Amino acid sequence: ENYESQDHLYLLSTKEVGFNTGYDSAKDETRKLDYYTDNASRVKYNYGTSTGGGWSLRTVDSDIFFLVNADGSEYGLPANFGAGVVPAFRVGK
Repeated sequence: ENYESQDHLYLLSTKEVGFNTGYDSAKDETRKLDYYTDNASRVKYNYGTSTGGGWSLRTVDSDIFFLVNADGSEYGLPANFGAGVVPAFRVGK
């Protein structure tokens, strides 16, 4: 049986992780999340290792997708580049 929920699963935007870019169409409808204070807080480790991996954000400029580099810095790459994702969860309203 399926149940309806108010929970959300989504990809983060550049503003939510603390990057300042004018390409984020949701920049006026969101805020920087408290968790992302610096590059070190953006590093996400590959499962079972101590190696950081790059991950995709939802912000796009034309054919350039914004990502978080393995060291936590921002970069953009063409759409044909593959990177991991780090989903965000919002529970409730």
